[in-house]
Amino acid sequence: MHAAEELCALAFEQMAEPYPGIRAWTTIAVPFFPPMTFYAVLDTTGVVDLMDLTIDTDYDWGTPNDEDPY
Repeated sequence: MHAAEELCALAFEQMAEPYPGIRAWTTIAVPFFPPMTFYAVLDTTGVVDLMDLTIDTDYDWGTPNDEDPY
């Protein structure tokens, strides 16, 4: 989680703002991990804190084929 916190802190101003004051960053799907969305806020001391994490448990992995590198 520390890596996600660091990334959110570095890119906080560029992240999507789904709700006022709350920023979101969504990963792409990679082998073994579906897309995840991290939600962050900037606290009163200027520190970015992760509030929540959602995991796309309904992600469609598709059917593996010969052209799929994974």
